[in-house]
Amino acid sequence: MPTQSIRLQYLNEGNANVVFRIIPSIDRQPLPDFLQGRLLRLRKDKSFIRPVQEQYAAFHDQFVPLFHARNLVEQDLVRIGPGLADVLNKFLRQLEISGVRLQSRHADTLATNEPYGFLTTDMTARGEQFQLELKPKWLLQSPDAPEDAVRCRTCALRARRKMLKSIHAATFNSAEYCPLGLLSHDALERRRVFQAVAHKNKHLPKEAGKS
Repeated sequence: MPTQSIRLQYLNEGNANVVFRIIPSIDRQPLPDFLQGRLLRLRKDKSFIRPVQEQYAAFHDQFVPLFHARNLVEQDLVRIGPGLADVLNKFLRQLEISGVRLQSRHADTLATNEPYGFLTTDMTARGEQFQLELKPKWLLQSPDAPEDAVRCRTCALRARRKMLKSIHAATFNSAEYCPLGLLSHDALERRRVFQAVAHKNKHLPKEAGKS
């Protein structure tokens, strides 16, 4: 099978993974079909993050049966070359120095002993599109919440952070929202929450254009 060199462009990261966009090493040279519209997701070196093969098995065993195929983002297991994580960790360090990477992520590195990653569908919004990420846990009460809890897990966390900052927990502004509002029977409340989410996302860091 013929090989083709590619470049990885830092796109974003969360607490558990770093995501890279795959682009040709030579401008205007098309990517192989299996890489078209795909992202490379690599796990971080943290003890609570399961190995990629276990994540892959859990995805197919626990999540795939719950949804129609059209509602699932494709995730394919891919073997990564030895030494790639080391190279990318150096690259992430460069992004820290240049100020591209969030300071809260500076201590995070990729797992150098992980032989696999995920090829996942690129869901990046383009043109007039708007992308909204909704984590299922936002719509479920925290398992650690007391039985008489009056706040969802998101609102409870927000109130706790305010107390730690000596700000009265009842303070509220239009940019704040309760995720449960997205399930409200009131159309105006659903619209207000969506607008709050959209407003908040305007202030998120733009993707880095460095490879």
